Amino acid sequence: MHDLSFDKVPDSVDGPNAVFLRRGVRQSVERSDLVTALTATMADEIAEHYDIGRSKVQVVSCGTDRQRFYKRSDREVDAVKRAYGVFGSYVITVGNIEPRKNQVRLIDAFCALPRDLTDRLTLVLVGAGAWNEALIHARVDAALAAGFRVKLLLGSVADDDLPALYSGAECSVFVSVYEGFGMPPLESMACQTPVVSSRRSVMPEVAGDAALLVDPLDSASVTAGLTEMLRLDPVSRHDLVMRGLRNVDRYQWPTAARALLGAVRSVGAARS
Repeated sequence: MHDLSFDKVPDSVDGPNAVFLRRGVRQSVERSDLVTALTATMADEIAEHYDIGRSKVQVVSCGTDRQRFYKRSDREVDAVKRAYGVFGSYVITVGNIEPRKNQVRLIDAFCALPRDLTDRLTLVLVGAGAWNEALIHARVDAALAAGFRVKLLLGSVADDDLPALYSGAECSVFVSVYEGFGMPPLESMACQTPVVSSRRSVMPEVAGDAALLVDPLDSASVTAGLTEMLRLDPVSRHDLVMRGLRNVDRYQWPTAARALLGAVRSVGAARS
């Protein structure tokens, strides 16, 4: 199971889909010998939500593709920026364009940054269109009309170009209100880009000590976190980048595969 968004944040899920998931997932959990979750935080949440033994829920995390996500050269970064019409310094956020990813509050937080920062920075939003995306489009349009630099790259960024966009950003921001895992912070860390992340849901577990955590439900907190990040001295920034690389080492696909195999074998052994 990835998450319980259909029950925990129902306003962020399409109504009919939420109803379907509430029924279907509960039935699946009750019938299963094993449930896997991507984080210990989510495993605890699933066990409590469905009133099942915690031992039935095992953690099988995701991994980060280090052959794709690594710091790219200035030349590659410049070429990719030109290809997507990104100019100058920027902050990046990656995720589906939908309310749960909290882009509206992020745009508000960006627009509230001190003037010396907004004068030189663009907020670049990368993601596929998703449920109720019109809310985000409207806020992008309002920010542009007010003179702020906000660029929405809607479903147009090729997978092979994303690492360069991460690499060129002054920081990466991930302030989703609810997640089961959260890949963009790890991808950013692998590209040596420091991260501002949500302190809610599973994100403190995933980000470890390698991100600056903020309250995603408080735009002032996001603004303060961004301001602090963008004004870090070089030594502190380097330290955060190094912590990010160490954190990414915790999430490798071979480790995830071994964990899944072990979980499945444990079920088989219990049945034999």
